[in-house]
Amino acid sequence: MRKVLSEWSQEEIDELATETCECVNARIYTHKKSQKERAHNKIDLLFGENNTTVIVPDAAVDLLHKTVYPICEDFIQSATIDMGNGIKGKISITTKGIIKVTRTKTNTSTYEA
Repeated sequence: MRKVLSEWSQEEIDELATETCECVNARIYTHKKSQKERAHNKIDLLFGENNTTVIVPDAAVDLLHKTVYPICEDFIQSATIDMGNGIKGKISITTKGIIKVTRTKTNTSTYEA
């Protein structure tokens, strides 16, 4: 039994009930929800407005965020977004079920003599 505020919606009440339940399905749901939140936070850290390393278009960051769900739900194993200027973002799931967010910046130097 949980106490909630009277202004809570039924959806919020159901979410609290699920997150505090000890059944297997509730634990799986809570784990995946936590995984998705961490993945979104890592995307913001590596590619969002506050990163000071690379400039990434908002559309590319949105696309990375949209790939989190199908990866967490095992619909796809990974997605790589090429943002141009040698910058790539990759989201994948490891064999241990951990979501991995990777930023790659290729630096190429060419000289003519």
